Formats: sequence, C-alpha cells, structure tokens
Amino acid sequence: MWHLRHCAPEAAAELVTHPHWQAARIQRFEVQGLLTDLTLVGSPESSATASAINDVISGQDPAVRDPGELARDLLRALGLTAVAAPAVPWPRSAVRAVPRVPPYTRDFALSLDGTWLVTVGRDRLIRVYDLATQSVRRVIEGPYDSLSHCSIAPDGGFFMAGAVGERARAWDAVSGEKRHPFTVGEVWKSVQSPNGTWISYDMRTGTLGNPLTGKRRGTAPRTKGMTQMALSADGGTLAMGNAKGDVSLWDPRSGKRRFQLPRQPAEINRLGLAGNGSWIAIGDLNEIRVLELPSGRARFTLKPGGTTGSTRYAVHANWLAVPDRHRVRIHSTRDGALLSTLDVHRNSILDCRLSPDGKHLMPLGDGELLMVWDTTALVPGNAQSEPLRVWQGARSFKRIESWHVLPLTRLSCAVVRCLWSPKCGPTTTPSGPRRKRSARRRNSPGQVSSDARRR
Repeated sequence: MWHLRHCAPEAAAELVTHPHWQAARIQRFEVQGLLTDLTLVGSPESSATASAINDVISGQDPAVRDPGELARDLLRALGLTAVAAPAVPWPRSAVRAVPRVPPYTRDFALSLDGTWLVTVGRDRLIRVYDLATQSVRRVIEGPYDSLSHCSIAPDGGFFMAGAVGERARAWDAVSGEKRHPFTVGEVWKSVQSPNGTWISYDMRTGTLGNPLTGKRRGTAPRTKGMTQMALSADGGTLAMGNAKGDVSLWDPRSGKRRFQLPRQPAEINRLGLAGNGSWIAIGDLNEIRVLELPSGRARFTLKPGGTTGSTRYAVHANWLAVPDRHRVRIHSTRDGALLSTLDVHRNSILDCRLSPDGKHLMPLGDGELLMVWDTTALVPGNAQSEPLRVWQGARSFKRIESWHVLPLTRLSCAVVRCLWSPKCGPTTTPSGPRRKRSARRRNSPGQVSSDARRR
C-alpha cells in the first residue's frame, strides 16, 4: 500500500475504502494492518472507517480476544456483513497457544508434555517459551552467531541446539545451565519417535548418534550429504533424502541400509513416514507424493498452490497438514481427500511441524506467530492408525516389517534359482565337473551325449 500511495494516490484511496477489500482484510484478522493503510491514505472516507474500527477495538487487546468474534463485530460495525465471505469457524478449543516468535526463527521444538517450547534463529539467542502464559521463560545466549537446529529430550530434562559445521551444545531445562559433557558431536538434524527414540545426524560424516548417551554409530559413506530425515512412530525405520532426489530407508539401531527408492525428480524438501512403515511422503518444490512401501507404487500426489512453503508439511498417522498460502489443508493419507481447512493465519505459512507424539500441530506464519493446535480437535477420528503389517514364516521371526522383504536383483534371483534347483548343490569331488566336460568333448558331432538327453 505504501508504494501504491506514492505512485497512484487515487487508486490507493479507492482500494482502501472498497467494501470487499476491507471485508477480506478483516476476515484475515489484519485489523492493525487495515488501520495503518487507512491512516496512510488520509482521505475523509478512510478516516471515518478508522474511527469506526477504533470504537470497536478500544479498551481490549485484539491478540487476546477471539479473532472470529472480533471480525464479526467489525463487519457489523462497518456494514460489510453482506459483502463478506462465509465466516470460517474458529476452533477455540483446539488452540493451545499462540506465542509470538522472532522473525528470524529457523527452528523450533515442543516438549513431549506440550508445556514449553524452544526456538533458535539467526540472532544467536535460544528462547524458551511457556505455553501456559505464552511468554518467554528464559533467554540463553548460544555458542554460535547463527543456530540452525534445536530439539528437546524425550524426558524433558534438557534441550540441545547446534549450527552447521559446529558441535551441538545442551542446556538443562530447569536451571538453564550448560550440560557437560555432551559428546554427540555435530548435529545437522535430529528426529524423535513417541516411544522415546532420539536420533541425530551429522551430514559431514554421515553418522547417526544418540543425544541421550552421546554414542555415535557409523554408517556407509553414501549417507553423507543427506538433508532430510523422518523416523517412524515405532523408532525402527529411518528415512533419509538428499538434494539429488535419493531416498533410502535405514535401520537406526544397526546403521544398515534396508531399502533404496528410485531417484526422485526434484530436490527433496521434507520426508514423512507412516507409523508402521507402510508408506512414505516425499515433498519437493512442486508436489507431495505418497508412495507405498516397499513396492514404491504411488498412492496419490498432491499439488498444492502457493509458495515453496507448501511442501513444508506435517505427517500424522492418518492425515497430512499441507500449508497453502495462509491456510493449512488437512488431507487423508489413504486417498489424498481434503478433510478440513484451517484458515486463521494472517500471512503466508513458512513451516508446519508436528510434535513427536502427534498431539500438537505447529504452523509458523510469516507474521511471527507460531500457533500450537490440539490435533484431537482438528480432525475427527485422527487417533486411529493403520494396522501394522505382520508376516510370520517358517523361521522364528516375531515381527517383520513390510520393507524387510526386499525386491530381488538379477544376481540374487539367479542365486535363488540355483539353490532351489535339484541339479545344483555342493560338489563332493572337484574333478567331477571337469570329467563331464571332457566326456562331452569326446562325443562325435553326430552323437548325442547323455547330458543332452537328460536335458
């Protein structure tokens, strides 16, 4: 509006006083922005509208009052009820907290009990928020100028933060004192599962670690350079992807690769795994693909509109939370059907996360607001999950995941055929095969050997 005011003042005055434009701004809860634009134009019509808005919001804090109720009162006061779009219900009971975070926030993590939050960014500071009061509980100066990752221990005893190419550090959750020793090393990313499994990853060396014990587990060199990670709910499957489009599944306990997917068409922005390992969600700049495992067959594909933040989605057992501009669309993981839409954010959504236990959804808006939602009130029946696929064969396997049965390569198929063939088996005498070949050479051209007759 500032540029329009200085380039075309008449067009700016006409736009600010247009009923449809005012109704849209109010319904997106941008009352303060609307007041700023009305004051900037300074026309008699805009001044009268600003005065009517101030009469409604005077004596109350718009950040505390229900935004849906405030929007309805403003629409009635300005006479815009007829031109306004149908109001989106505000699920007040589903909102746990709406803390305001710095604009340069790069990562955030919620405690397992859902009572406090940690954020890090490009200002060297680590902020601990109390969700009950929506205020900053503690501010800690980090060891590096820019922090890129943070995570909270499953028991809530401490939290860690790290930067690219630097060793991670940990602090006590109660006292805020630095935790010594903390020997997990460099941490590019870390993931958690509801059962308490916590895995960190060092992109430079390609090693996995356990922040609780500080032990590091070496993996193959092909794990270097991975940029995205996802952990199944049972903690038994780790998905890793890189900028080239390579996606592989690993055993986090042994550090061995179990399955390799075909190379994806674009750089991977986010990964998500089903709790039972039956499907994987792969997001890039253009679309989100949900693939069956281990076959790799496409279940469905989502192509949300909006910015590149649309692929910063969150994965639940039965649904995907996909940002679409200032909305969050909830899609079913079975067929991609749209279940519900959250349309309560002011600006574009930059990121969308899910707590490790799946009880809280956290979309981060461009307007420095981090909304913490209760997932049980967002989608009905979301507590149900897909049944685990169990296979029991002749051997004494208690539980075998679906992707343990890997597709056979040509060489492995040939080995299996040879092992099952009655003609193949251990040779008792080394000279046996040589005598058979020499016998075939002594046969005349017109004579059929006994081996040929048997064949």
